[in-house]
Amino acid sequence: MNERARRIGGEKTEIPPAGKKASGGDLSTSNHQIIGKSQDLASAGPPPRPPAKRPSVPPPRKYPALQHLDGLSVDKLKQIAHDQHEQILELLNRDSGTANELIGLREKLNARIFSPAKRPKEPQPRFSLAGVGICTPGNLTTISAQAKAGKTGVVCAGIASTFAAPDSDCLGFTSQNSDGFAVVHLDTEQCPFDHYQGIKRAVHRAGAKAAPEWLHTYCLTDLPSKEIRRAIRFILDEAVRKFGGIHSLILDGVADAVADVNDAAEVNEFVSELHALAIKHNCPIVGVIHLNPGSDFKTRGHLGSQLERKSETNLRLEKDEDGVSVMWADKNRRAPIPKKSAPCFAWDDSRHLHITVENPAEARADAKRELNLATAREAAGHVFAQGKKSALPHGELVQRICDADGLQPSGSRRRVEIWLRDGIVTKDDAGFYHISP
Repeated sequence: MNERARRIGGEKTEIPPAGKKASGGDLSTSNHQIIGKSQDLASAGPPPRPPAKRPSVPPPRKYPALQHLDGLSVDKLKQIAHDQHEQILELLNRDSGTANELIGLREKLNARIFSPAKRPKEPQPRFSLAGVGICTPGNLTTISAQAKAGKTGVVCAGIASTFAAPDSDCLGFTSQNSDGFAVVHLDTEQCPFDHYQGIKRAVHRAGAKAAPEWLHTYCLTDLPSKEIRRAIRFILDEAVRKFGGIHSLILDGVADAVADVNDAAEVNEFVSELHALAIKHNCPIVGVIHLNPGSDFKTRGHLGSQLERKSETNLRLEKDEDGVSVMWADKNRRAPIPKKSAPCFAWDDSRHLHITVENPAEARADAKRELNLATAREAAGHVFAQGKKSALPHGELVQRICDADGLQPSGSRRRVEIWLRDGIVTKDDAGFYHISP
């Protein structure tokens, strides 16, 4: 007998062949039973799945730096997190700047990056001393000296040179101001009367009847340092608005613009500010400062040191026991002004102002040179007087010098060259030497 089997719901059900009765009932009854079980299984749905396995959660990490927060309430922790978040944002803004600040910084850097195609215009000196440029636009210049060495006289002579007649004595200073830019002078050391007298002398020295309109000079002796610094910016901005530019700014008493000349933070910021103003207004800024008492070279405090480092020219004044002051400069970015040949000045009671005088070192050098020439002429006369010849060939002249002074031939030949250079002897076309008349 053929049998077919089907597994339904895990049970084995026999299905009789067609035309045969199922055991225990007829065919229709058996079919109804099969259909009923199939419907029950369909309504029951698929067999349930096993529950998903949860991933294991690692234990929380421990941070020793945060152990002091253990046990705090949720609200307290939220407050601490908020405060620290604000601090972090503040630090980020302070160190890196906001987006707008970074954009502005990028623009500034792009304008300042080196490019071989963008050669800056070479600055021309606004002031020269003894033919040497000492003050160019965008740079600082420092004038230093002990008290009463003539700093104010030098400042007024420099001011006078900006509008002086060609034959004026400006103590070696020369300048031009064909653009009519403002010359700004701030005096923070003298009383109003002395300030007034100094400017009157400058006008007199220049050979002018009155100061030009573009000369703006102020007496700020009674102002505190912070107000002096604000005044510098304000006066420069006003002068630019009125005259179209700044020729130069002279600070006679630059140390009065800071509260403490030894405060590195204050001093560095101030000197940087001055340099930035010089670049912004395309002008030189001249600062006048004292030396430390008893020192021949060290300027006052950290301010003096910082100015010396940042200045293109460091002009020094020294006054000797005869009342003669010399202006010289050896710490420059450009040509130096040697002390032995530098301009000198002294007070003239009859004219009531400082006047140019001969450099004592140069005068002494001239006197020594004249003495040496006189001695050489006398020695040459003795050599030529040894015989009756007025003209000597080179070899005979060399031998006579060897015999007279005990020199070696090389030394005698060198002396002949010196005599010829100094005009003590002459040489004719035939090669004979003659004593100069």
